[in-house]
Amino acid sequence: MRITICTSGRFHVADLARELIGLGHDVVFHSIVPKRRLEGFGIPRSNQRCYLGWVLPFLFAQRKLKLQPSFNQRLDRQTMRILDARFSRIAQPGEVFIGMSGLCLKSLLAAKEKGSKILLERGSRHILSQKQILENIEKPGTASVSPWTIKRELRGYDIADTIVVGSMHVEESFLNRQTDSSRLFRNPYGVNLEEFQPTRLSDAPFDVIMVGLWCRRKGSDMLAEVVLNKLGLTLLHVGPVGDIELPKNDRFQHVEPVAQNMLPQYYSQARIFAMPSHEEGLAMVQAQALACGLPVAGSTRSGAQDLAKLTRLGRPIITAITPGNENELALAIDAALSWSRKHQMVVRDLLENKREELSWKAYGERYSDYLNQKCKN
Repeated sequence: MRITICTSGRFHVADLARELIGLGHDVVFHSIVPKRRLEGFGIPRSNQRCYLGWVLPFLFAQRKLKLQPSFNQRLDRQTMRILDARFSRIAQPGEVFIGMSGLCLKSLLAAKEKGSKILLERGSRHILSQKQILENIEKPGTASVSPWTIKRELRGYDIADTIVVGSMHVEESFLNRQTDSSRLFRNPYGVNLEEFQPTRLSDAPFDVIMVGLWCRRKGSDMLAEVVLNKLGLTLLHVGPVGDIELPKNDRFQHVEPVAQNMLPQYYSQARIFAMPSHEEGLAMVQAQALACGLPVAGSTRSGAQDLAKLTRLGRPIITAITPGNENELALAIDAALSWSRKHQMVVRDLLENKREELSWKAYGERYSDYLNQKCKN
């Protein structure tokens, strides 16, 4: 099957491209990611097209100059318009066109006109649900989602033959807004099982680790309150700092962002993983932590429930808590820690023969099966 994938960054669709290529599909991956970097993720140069030169001035200005947020937003939009315009010229009749929601719009229409099957990748909840959730947790007056973004998202939903989502709660957000279930394809993301192997717990471990942006959206403030103040435990954070200040507490340690292949050494320094997000599609760091042998306490809007379903592991190894509920989070953390201390392992292997269910290979096979069933002419 001939497949075109259009994105700005690598995201999960680079892993998708690699797996579909391995399954025999004719895939071309269009992005701004340098070809050498994508080769490192298993995508041959012959299957890549890079558009970095078209938007490099905008990216340089955003990363090197101290610009006002409003001007940064304008540069983001211009970058998206340029890429979308370039993508609109590549559609071929009779192919499968996979585009990222919000980014692809003009290109979706062009592919539709040529008779392509359109799959729209939506990593987060329905844009209107996402907007509502973010407005409830952000500071008053903060514009969480712009009208420009909402318009593009909604138009993309209408054009697509299929909207691809990564978790049950994202699927539910579309069903609640009258999206026909036949137009939704739920496929939980995978994890690199070669990089993320069962770990040995360090001699002086932290109780809890969180990996990712330290921000309101991910419930970082509640996590700090519960772990450090309510339970009196230790907390390790790895990742960038967003709209919440880091705790000033001797039991807290922060590590700046590291390369993905370095994360296992930090997972080995903690007993359990926590991700009490208010809203995100499926936090892949949860699957990484699970593959490294850590019980996971995630919210019902983090994809934790999907991981539990895939691996058939229940509480306290994987616990899904209500977003914003401190008591549930505290109970989940306490139960996971008790289980961890009771089941001491030299090498922490929670998944055993269920590991393959979390692989990118399994993810790609589910995707390929769907394409063969729904998109063959």
